[in-house]
Amino acid sequence: MKKIFNAILISLLGIIIPNFVMAEDYYIVNYNIKINVNSNNIYNIEESFTANFNNKVDTINIKIPYYLKYNRSDGTLINKRAIISDIEVDNNFSLTTEEGYRTVYIGNLNENKNTKYYLIKYNYNVGNDTIKNEDEFVFYFLNTNAIVNDITFTVNMPKSFSKENISFIDENGIEVSNIEYTVEGRKIKGIINTVTNPGINYGIKIKLDDNYFKYTTNNTNKLTIISIILSIILILITLLISYIIRRKTSCPKYHSVYFDKNINSLEMSYLYNGYLKEDDIPSLFITLANKGFINIEINKNGYKITRKKDYDLDDTLEKAFMKELFSEKDELDKQDLLTSISDMKTILNNRLKTHKTIDVYTSPIFNYKIIFWLLIWLIFIINNIQLLYEYQTNIILFNILISGTGLVLLLNNITSNRTIFSKIIISIISIILISSPIILSSYKAFLIDFSKTISYIIGIISIIIIFSILTYLGKRSLYGRKMYNKINAYKEYLLNMEDKVVSRELLENKDCFYRVLPYTFTLNIFDEWYHKFADKKIGRPSWYKEDNFELEKFYENIKKIYIDILITIKKS
Repeated sequence: MKKIFNAILISLLGIIIPNFVMAEDYYIVNYNIKINVNSNNIYNIEESFTANFNNKVDTINIKIPYYLKYNRSDGTLINKRAIISDIEVDNNFSLTTEEGYRTVYIGNLNENKNTKYYLIKYNYNVGNDTIKNEDEFVFYFLNTNAIVNDITFTVNMPKSFSKENISFIDENGIEVSNIEYTVEGRKIKGIINTVTNPGINYGIKIKLDDNYFKYTTNNTNKLTIISIILSIILILITLLISYIIRRKTSCPKYHSVYFDKNINSLEMSYLYNGYLKEDDIPSLFITLANKGFINIEINKNGYKITRKKDYDLDDTLEKAFMKELFSEKDELDKQDLLTSISDMKTILNNRLKTHKTIDVYTSPIFNYKIIFWLLIWLIFIINNIQLLYEYQTNIILFNILISGTGLVLLLNNITSNRTIFSKIIISIISIILISSPIILSSYKAFLIDFSKTISYIIGIISIIIIFSILTYLGKRSLYGRKMYNKINAYKEYLLNMEDKVVSRELLENKDCFYRVLPYTFTLNIFDEWYHKFADKKIGRPSWYKEDNFELEKFYENIKKIYIDILITIKKS
């Protein structure tokens, strides 16, 4: 069981090493490297050596760096991306990418021999020279985890150069003097008279005239460029989609106090809030009164609500409200009202499930939000690939799965209705999931190439922008957003009506105050609506009876009845 667990753990972490070989398992002698430098700054490399084995091993490895990174004598840090191609080995071999190196695993050593000869060839394209006013040739001779003895090298330059400009450096860019060499025309031959331990590298550096190298290639990581361009394009696509949605769901300003006659106040509540808000249910009794189905009478004992006639229209919500309200009697006083409504909210909720306003939200399957989530995942995946494919390819899937899970959890948590405590806990877990792969396995990838870091940051910013737009658009369908905007525009119109507009509306329809009243309850602007008409001479509505009618008394009485119905519904 322990072996199985270890195997799974190694697989998940991406630490797949064909056969881990310690430095003491073998050492290298007669290491010879030939470098043919072309005028376009591409090097044809040939490495040959003999490995002496102290222990039985299956494979050895040679590392070829993706990045030529060194410090110049003036302190300038040079970090040039190289393109490695056309790898040839005179043995069975496999290739992996490990921490910024193209690692060549060579084997198998099938014979019972203590020594074996190896030959490796490949092309190393350094690309454009990054130094102003001069060119420079720099190459490090070897990268291996073994002790190396007897290093010889040959460098063939494409054009003449000054031999006074030749120097040799260690892995820190510091010049060394223990290297013997000769120059014959454009050829440099030399030997390193020291035992080189693992991790110790020697390189050759030659200062050259400006434009010594011509027709060089731009070795900028294409996948990194694609990642940056893709992030920008997907942001533009997101903005375009959101613009189209906003345009399709925009609503012109209102110029009338009347809303859609086919939508009653409770339907408006559902369209505006996205769910059945029980505080708005009582508004239907005013709607039904305006339509001639209910009378309200104020007397010394309180009030009386009377069914004037049976409901004969097609609206299922209004019909259900009427049926439940007058389920016991045709005349209701306050006490009757408190006992007559048994299950109003449940009944109306069931009606809404099959009502015409049901598509206020998008389908969970066919949802434009899925497009935005796909864009987020596409950026995230490309971003991780561009960061890691020249660092360590076998941890890409691990990073995407773990970090991606944390990302989705975090973004979903931001827009959830959880408690603050729950959000904090989930956010901490999310951040741990997002950062753990980087901390455990790939933080050095950010240090290898600054352009990859920039691309990664741009990708994260793109994800934040797309998610922000996604959050702004919400869960509503196009119809749901359009109705929400329409209701908002209607609400703004009612709130901002000037006195002269109120007077004009009264001239055109003396009942406009009462017809709009149920909608003002739904929009929670009932008090503001009343005060716009408080100083106007308004007659009582036909469905309301009270001695010595006054609008202020009507205002107070309607609020009392509204609250009584609401209390009854909340208790039911």
